[in-house]
Amino acid sequence: QNLKPTVQWLLDLGLSKAHVAKAVSTNPAILGYSIEQNLKLTEQWLLRLGLSTTQIAKAVATFPAILGYSIEQNLKPTVQWLLDLGLSKSQVAKAVAKSPRILGFSIEQNLKQTVEWLFDLGVSKTEVAKVVATSPAILGYSTEQNLKPTVQWLLDLGLSKTQVAKAVSTSPAILGLSIERNLKPKAQWLLDLGLSKSQVAKTVATKPCILGYSIEQNLKLKVRWLLDLGLSNSEVAVVVASFSSFLGLSIDRSLKPKYSLLLVVFGPTEAGQLIAKCPRILSYSHQRLTERLSVLAELNQTKN
Repeated sequence: QNLKPTVQWLLDLGLSKAHVAKAVSTNPAILGYSIEQNLKLTEQWLLRLGLSTTQIAKAVATFPAILGYSIEQNLKPTVQWLLDLGLSKSQVAKAVAKSPRILGFSIEQNLKQTVEWLFDLGVSKTEVAKVVATSPAILGYSTEQNLKPTVQWLLDLGLSKTQVAKAVSTSPAILGLSIERNLKPKAQWLLDLGLSKSQVAKTVATKPCILGYSIEQNLKLKVRWLLDLGLSNSEVAVVVASFSSFLGLSIDRSLKPKYSLLLVVFGPTEAGQLIAKCPRILSYSHQRLTERLSVLAELNQTKN
C-alpha cells in the first residue's frame, strides 16, 4: 500500500531504478510521503515554476528531500526571496534545477548571510543576482570554512579587494574550489611555467576560471600545443601571462583551425612566431581572421 506505489511513482517520474535506490538510501523518509498530498503536489509546483519533467527527475534524484518540503512554508518563500533578490522567474527555475538544495536552505541563516557577505566584499546587487543565478550552490557554502578563506587566499596571492570582487562576480564557482587541491596547485603550476607571482595574480584576476581548469587535461595540453609550434618555454610563459584566455580555448575547435588559416599565408615558423608575438590573434573569430589575412595577402603585406 505504501512502498511499491511510491517507488513506481518515482520510476514514472523518470528516475532510473539505481537513482530510486540511491534516493531511498539517502532519504528513506520519502517512502512515507503521500503520493497525492506530497509528491504530486511538489511535482506540479516545480512544473509551474518552470522546470521540465526531466529536470524535476534529476532534482529529485540528487536531492530527494525536496519532496518533503512544505510548499507554503519552504518552497514559495525561498523562491520569492530569490525573485526579490533580482532573479527572473526563468533564472530561479534554472537555479533550482541546477542546485535543488537551495530550496532547503534557511533564508535567515544561509541565504541572507551569504548575500550580505557578497555585498560586504564589494559585489553589487545586480552582480549578486547574477552570481546566484549562475552558481546557486554558493548559497550553501560556509562563510567561515569556504568563502572567507578563499578570498583571503586570493588577497595573499596579490589580488586587490576590487579584483577579488570582480573575480567572484565573473567566476563565482571559484569559491567552491579547494584551496589545497585546486587553487594552490594551479598557482604553483603557473609559477613553474615561468610566470612571476605578480603575473600569476594578474592572470587569475583577468581569467579567474583558470583556477578550475584541469592541469593534466587542459593546461598542460595547451602548453604542449604551443611548444609543438616551435615556441620556447619563455615564449609560452609570455603568451599565458599576456593572454590568459588562451588557456580556455579548445585545441580542436579553435586553436588548430586558426593555426591552419595562418599556414595558408605563413610558413610554420612564421606562424608560430606570430602567435608568440601576438597571441590575441587566436581569439579572433574564424571569419574575422580569414578576412584580414585575405586583405593582407592581396596587399602583399603579410611579410610585414
